[in-house]
Amino acid sequence: MKNTIVPIVNILKRKLDKNKEYLFVFGYKNGLIKYIETFTGETDKITMPIEKIILSAKYHKCEQIVIAHNHLSGYIIPSEQDAKSFVAIKRAAKEIGIELIDSIIIAGDDCYSVIDNK
Repeated sequence: MKNTIVPIVNILKRKLDKNKEYLFVFGYKNGLIKYIETFTGETDKITMPIEKIILSAKYHKCEQIVIAHNHLSGYIIPSEQDAKSFVAIKRAAKEIGIELIDSIIIAGDDCYSVIDNK
């Protein structure tokens, strides 16, 4: 999983001026296919657009996805809403045959991986 996290962290760290959320779509053999910005805003809270994430993943015909967003507050620990969104996206993705392999949070120089912290 660490090999997946490094490029995602590098991409996100360049884009930390606003609250942002990204969907990273992967093929089993091809690795990272594309990353898509699914939300950007000025607020301190993001409501993950679950339907947009699932439709984007399906459109790109990927086998796996990673969701990632930043916390402008600098607080790295996932919120209760982050945890609920992870479960909802994982369930919705599984229903269409796509595996959610991680959810990553960036806060300043810190990085949090849900999978690495289970």
